[in-house]
Amino acid sequence: MTAVTEKRAAARAAAPATRRSGLSITPLTFVIGLTPLVLVLVGWQVFGDPVDFTFPPPSTWWEATKLMWASGELPTALTRTLWTFALGLVFSVVLGTALGWLIGASKTVDRALSPLLDFFRSMPSPAIVPVATIVFGVTIRMSVVVMVLALIWPVLLAVASSRQNIPTVRLEMGRVLGLSGFDRMRKVVLPSLLPAVMTGTRVVVSQGFVVALLIDIIGAGAGIGRLLVVRQQSFDAAAVWALLVIIGLAGLVANLLVSALDNRVQRGWRS
Repeated sequence: MTAVTEKRAAARAAAPATRRSGLSITPLTFVIGLTPLVLVLVGWQVFGDPVDFTFPPPSTWWEATKLMWASGELPTALTRTLWTFALGLVFSVVLGTALGWLIGASKTVDRALSPLLDFFRSMPSPAIVPVATIVFGVTIRMSVVVMVLALIWPVLLAVASSRQNIPTVRLEMGRVLGLSGFDRMRKVVLPSLLPAVMTGTRVVVSQGFVVALLIDIIGAGAGIGRLLVVRQQSFDAAAVWALLVIIGLAGLVANLLVSALDNRVQRGWRS
């Protein structure tokens, strides 16, 4: 009986770890989700007309991609967009976490900053681009500033709510154990805020590429958005479709990476 009980206990202990170790999106569900898109592309290729002015088949997209890559337009635009997206994401998460913690930890800070934050939160991103262009010029710094103003809110609000909901007993336990303020922040507060940080980050990633493209289009940047507009104005439909596919693939890879990071960070919270 003892051996059987020990085996059952070991199996119960191992089951949550096994469930936590996998990604939230399994390979099977990922493939099934992409199946309709693949079928549409295959049908498009079979029945599409290579000389169609609006809907050329996917084979022409590849040729357009090679031409843009050989000319140097695509590497430059892709690097600019990815760099803007990465910097905007990092600054949004870091500043959103810091401000969210301050607002959630102090009612005085909450009352002082709430009117200003509500003002910026209600302002749409396209409205910020002209002002930021005048202040910073058409630079990557301008793009990052606009991205932070547009993307910081999911992380900030999630962290502020999570900080307000940390049990008082958990905070007092750190003081009872004699932990310093830095150790309480590192061992108690930050681990409690991690689920909220990752939840906000996943929302930010989903919106990040849209904002980056919008900045390029409105602010006359040098990224994929500007290249997309240029190709559209020259009536190069194959290049436009190719750029849309590249944007979609970049967003898919970014979401998968953040999903994997989220699953790894929150393993201990899903038992």
